[in-house]
Order: sequence, then C-alpha cells, then structure tokens
Amino acid sequence: MPNLKSIRTLILASSKYYETYKKFRSQVLYDLLLRQHNDEVDITEAVVAMRSEGVLAEDIRNREMIFELLDCRRRGSKERKTKFNHASFTVNEILKMVEMHQAAEYFLEDYAVSIPVPVWWDHKSRQWKTPISFSHTERARFFRAFYRLQTWCHIFGQPEYRCSSASSSSSSSSSSSSSSSSASPFSAGLGRQSENEWTDRTFTHEQAWRMIWGTMPPWEIEEVGCLLDYFMLKYIHIFQDITAALINRYHPGNSAEEEDDNPDPSSPNSFSRGTPTPAVGTEPLRSIHISYELDGDPWSLARTFRYSMIEIGPCFLYKILQQPYDERHVAVSHNLRSVFTTKLWEVTGLNDEQKLPLVSPADKYEREGLATVISSWHVLDRPNKAWIRHWAGLEGQLHPRLWLGGEFSLYSSYPTMHRREWKWGYVLWDDERLDEWKAYLSTRH
Repeated sequence: MPNLKSIRTLILASSKYYETYKKFRSQVLYDLLLRQHNDEVDITEAVVAMRSEGVLAEDIRNREMIFELLDCRRRGSKERKTKFNHASFTVNEILKMVEMHQAAEYFLEDYAVSIPVPVWWDHKSRQWKTPISFSHTERARFFRAFYRLQTWCHIFGQPEYRCSSASSSSSSSSSSSSSSSSASPFSAGLGRQSENEWTDRTFTHEQAWRMIWGTMPPWEIEEVGCLLDYFMLKYIHIFQDITAALINRYHPGNSAEEEDDNPDPSSPNSFSRGTPTPAVGTEPLRSIHISYELDGDPWSLARTFRYSMIEIGPCFLYKILQQPYDERHVAVSHNLRSVFTTKLWEVTGLNDEQKLPLVSPADKYEREGLATVISSWHVLDRPNKAWIRHWAGLEGQLHPRLWLGGEFSLYSSYPTMHRREWKWGYVLWDDERLDEWKAYLSTRH
C-alpha cells in the first residue's frame, strides 16, 4: 500500500482485511513508513524528531532525556547496537512518523516548483524549468535538513500554542473579540507563560551548539540554512495574506462586490468598511497591527514575527498550510509571541572558540589529506562542488583549515547571515546537476 489512505480504503472494503490489519497493524504501518522513507531518511533522525515533541529544553526535568535523544541522533543508524523494527514503536509513534514524512514530502514537492531562479541563470540561452526532479541523494539531503530542523525546534525552539477551538463561526469570532485576550481562543499569544527560555537555565548556547550543530560538518548545517530561507518565504506569503485582510477587510475568496472600490489602507477607519464582520481571527491581529504601528508598512507583520514562527517547526507550518484560510488565520494569530529573534541565530552566532573542535561523528573531517580520502566516502558524507568552490576558491581543495580557524575560518560568519546561495539551495544539489545547469559557483574570497 502506497499510503495511509490506501490502507484505510482496503480495510473498509473487507472485514477480513480489517481483522488481518488489526493483527499485524504495527508491522503494516512500519513497512509503509520504510517504503515512504525509500532509503532516503536515516530512521534515527525521524525517530528523534518524533520523540522530541514536547521535550522543551527550559524544563530541567527534560535535561537527561534531551541528552539521550540527541546522543541517539548523533550516533545515527550506523552506530546503533540494535536495529529498529516495528516492535520498537507504538502504533501512535509510527503514525506520527508517517505524518511527519508526509510534511517533508509536501515541502520537497513545493520546493521543486517554487525555488527561485538563481541570479546567475542565463535566460537568453535557456529556460528555467520547474518542477525540478530531485535525485535520490538530493532528496536525502533535503529530508536530512528537514528532520534536523524539526528536532531543534521541538527541543530548543518555540512551543506550539494550540487553539482551544480549531474552527469557529464568524459570529463566535465577533463575540470572542470583545472579551479579554487571555480568555479568547483567538488570543495573539503575546505574553504567554512559556517561550522555552532555556538559555543558561538548563543549557548554555555552547552546549546547545555542540549537542546538535557541532556534530555536523559545515555544509550539512547550510542544508538547514537553505530550508530556513525557503520556510521564511512561506511565512512571508502567509503574513501578506493576513495583512491584506487587516487593511482591506477581506480574505481570499471574498466577493469583490463586498469591498470598497478604492480602500485606503492608511485610513484609521479602513477596518470599519467592507463586510459587516471581520474574517475569523483578525481582531487580535488588528490590535497587534495597531500596537506595533504597522499601518504604514503592509509587510511589517512578516518581518516582526516570522523569526519566532519559524522556530515552532516545519510540521506546524505544514499543518496550517493545509487548513482553510480562516483556521490558518486563527492558528497564526494564536501563536504570535514577543520573541523577535530565534535561538538558532544566537547559537550559530557563537565564536570559533566556542564551536570548535567538531564533535563525533563530524570530527572525522578534521584530518590531513581530507580531500583525498573523502573521495572514497559515500556521496552524502561529502560536500558538493558548489560548497567547495564557494569556500575554498576556484583552485581550492576541501581542507579542515576552512573551518578550524585562521584566515579562512568560516564558522563565525554563518549561518547567522542569509547567504545569496541559500535561495537556490546550493548545497542540496548533485555535482551532475550543477554541471548541467552550468552553475555559477561564487567564491567567498
């Protein structure tokens, strides 16, 4: 069976199929998960991403569990003494991993369609064609970054504030907007009790770095950076829709006849025109819009809140993208908070002395003659030519001096800055595709 929908259809079609499914449910679902992973996902990455949900770093009681989970992730499937099988998980855990991978697949397919055209692309001689058909190894890089980011967000990022009511009618929205924000299911979330403030309470920034990012070579961290750039753009689009609703009192799907012919976004009365009641969830957002004086800049909502939203995790973003507009609007408004940066930027902005040396298994890259020996390693264990060209220069070779300090050290400068190359995912692609594209591989120096 290719997916959960097919399994459900089959067991509903026959009582015999249903009885067989009940008897071997864990095995059936686990086999489905492995087929979906298709040897493109390290099962340990998926397990840790799944089991880290709700394990917030600010809670001292979670400290040992976090060490255990991240040590499991660090060792990976290759170093595990015992292999996972269907008996290693509950049915609910397997279903969570299946659903998580559905989110990963959704974003990969969307990325293949929406990736921006690189600035170096020669439009005169050739056409930029999408969707891009990812190779096996390109898919593996994308999924690796997805699960690692989700693990970080579960443990060190922002918790999801779940709405007390997933959906409500316009009338209930209108009545709730008049009550206090603390009692409203559409509360904007500012001032909530938990924003996962773990810094120097349970872990230092240096400890957080070494437990996750310090176990990876630098190009694998940039894989996550490429996805961050993509997810940031998705949130910008969401906030653009929200801002349009705030300014023009409409949401996608409203009839044009319901709007003023020439709405004036700068007018203080612009919210009182148009439809008699606002779209669901707009009232708390309107108060934020005014309190942060965003009327003069339609996209300030995105710039203000996207950083904290990104650290709720890609699975949250996937969930709200599947919702109808009104429910998505409510979920976003409910999860706004007063955190205007991310712990990820703070942690990755540490200096070289705090980040180095690398932690196992990444310490295997700290050796002389790396460029020679790495050529025999699996393609997923080495950087593509775009990364080497960017950091080592035109005639340069892969060498640990690139990140171990000195004139060519790069760790102190990334990934705290958005790099132009992240926009086209330069570390995600196979060398063969880069050659086919005739990619302009910029150099840092």
